[in-house]
Amino acid sequence: MTKCFASGCGYRTRHEPRACSHWLSDAPRADRLDALFDRITCDPAVMGGRACVRGMRMTVSLVVNLVANGMSTQDIVREYPELEAEDIRQALQYAFRG
Repeated sequence: MTKCFASGCGYRTRHEPRACSHWLSDAPRADRLDALFDRITCDPAVMGGRACVRGMRMTVSLVVNLVANGMSTQDIVREYPELEAEDIRQALQYAFRG
């Protein structure tokens, strides 16, 4: 069994990976993310393992929330200059595949 560090996972203890709705394979989560999203990282030492943009303390859920509240990509990049338009695109794709 492996501990799940996925953002929003309801399991707080060790469990079978297939028990999660976000399960893709038995490959380590970091390996799967590298293959699908090169700008999205999950590190237990950063933001409690939540999905982040390029290892920064900028979570995917924050980016999704900004877009949901009406901010355009240009607005977000202006407000958060460390982000790039591609970061926002991948964060939204990552959240959508949920």
